[in-house]
Amino acid sequence: MRVVMCLIIFLITSMLTAGCVYKTEEKEVIKEPQALPRPPETVGTEPPHIPSALRVEEVVPAPSTTHVWIPGHWDWNGHDWVWTAGKWELPPSSSSVWVSGHWEWDGTNWVWVPGYWR
Repeated sequence: MRVVMCLIIFLITSMLTAGCVYKTEEKEVIKEPQALPRPPETVGTEPPHIPSALRVEEVVPAPSTTHVWIPGHWDWNGHDWVWTAGKWELPPSSSSVWVSGHWEWDGTNWVWVPGYWR
């Protein structure tokens, strides 16, 4: 009987102390700031015209609260317009903002200015 009581006391003590948390010395970690990439150069594609409107996309739920929605856009494949669907991406840093790409008339041709993180 005494062995059983000791075993019960041991089990109860183990369960009570298993969830204990001991505070350790905290160290502050400072990361060096990283330069964000420069916006990409424009890409000449020479489409005859630009599409009239963006597509309405169904935005699926984000994989996490830190993901940012990158909207879809029209691409010129050399013969026809094709839709590139939007997607969720993780920004390079918490302060980064997505600048969407767009088609721009350069006076001679339509050129695609790709999106980038700022």
